Amino acid sequence: MPKLTRKIIDELKPDLSKERCLWDTEIKGFGIRIQKSDKKTFIYVYRNSSGKLRKFKLGNYGSLTVEQARERALKTSAKVILGEDPVKEKEEIVLARKNAVYTVSDLINDYMLNYAPANIKKITIGKWKSFIRLYILPEWGARPVNEIKKSDAEKLKASLKDKKTTANQVLCILSSMFNHAIEWGKITENPITKVKKYKEHKRLRWADGEEFERLWSTLQSYKGYAPADVLIFILLTGSRKSEVFKASWDQFDLEKGIWVKPHINTKQQRNEYIPLSHEAIEFLQELRGYSSDYYLFPGRVPGSHITDVKKFWAKVLKEANIDNLRIHDLRHTYASHLVSSGLSLSIVGRLLGHSNPNTTQRYAHLADQALRDATNLFAGKLKKITQKDSSSKEPSL
Repeated sequence: MPKLTRKIIDELKPDLSKERCLWDTEIKGFGIRIQKSDKKTFIYVYRNSSGKLRKFKLGNYGSLTVEQARERALKTSAKVILGEDPVKEKEEIVLARKNAVYTVSDLINDYMLNYAPANIKKITIGKWKSFIRLYILPEWGARPVNEIKKSDAEKLKASLKDKKTTANQVLCILSSMFNHAIEWGKITENPITKVKKYKEHKRLRWADGEEFERLWSTLQSYKGYAPADVLIFILLTGSRKSEVFKASWDQFDLEKGIWVKPHINTKQQRNEYIPLSHEAIEFLQELRGYSSDYYLFPGRVPGSHITDVKKFWAKVLKEANIDNLRIHDLRHTYASHLVSSGLSLSIVGRLLGHSNPNTTQRYAHLADQALRDATNLFAGKLKKITQKDSSSKEPSL
């Protein structure tokens, strides 16, 4: 028998009737197995302390070089001399892994570490962590993933019946995680997909009439103060709060009156090209006069942007004597005034950056007056024709 070398192994041909082995002359028990499929595997054969013949797989040829396999064979031989049984040890490790309990907490850790960072926006991850900490870990954290049933998901949903939006978001998070548990071979089906979400009634609160006048006047009285400027700009553009927070001067072309929102800042994760009104351009030109930072609305730490205006918003609402109006409702206010002024839903949807036309349909009822005015124009024209015909048919005296 020759010493195993790469040349010898490369020249080995399979026996189509059975697998065969070729043994090394230097290390007793070290050899290579050639299967009928021509797959070549390094092995080490020995007898354990009970005299039982054991065959230990060192690795596949190609993944291991001959030198690497020889080194593994020497280490395995040393273990056998010390009375150890490498095959038994490997079997115990495989069995332990098979029987290891993979909990929902383990799934959350894997998901947040291996999937979320590259596929989910940071702001969304932050929100999800809050839901996970408050609603998922306390109930399911220590439970094995493969023991979670539809009934468990229904029970969790029912516990949040007074927070229907939250319940739906929790189900959404869990469904995504369990889908990946399937991909990772931890379970075979997703119990969350079988649970129906609560029907949600989309909130549509917006400032109108005297309420809007009070709001605008209050904000104008604080103009030049960063939190106030943020809220003013949201009203002028109908943009999302996060988009305004992260707005930087290089996103704007004031001569052309365009704001290019980069995909990393938008909800739809695509670039959005937004035309600016004359008032918005004037506001930015004035803002540029006293803001030399990279961001339109810089934060307290140099090089950062503002991240929160909640305290100031509460102050504004109190001074303007307004209740139950969120910062996001400024976006609704912008859209609602445009629609009620006669602008089409499709145009408003484009200004808001909606990818789905159905999202803009929530404002459809506000178009009633514009539609009524339009149909009255035609009705008025018919009335004039009728009156003209009537006067022409009057008998002459």
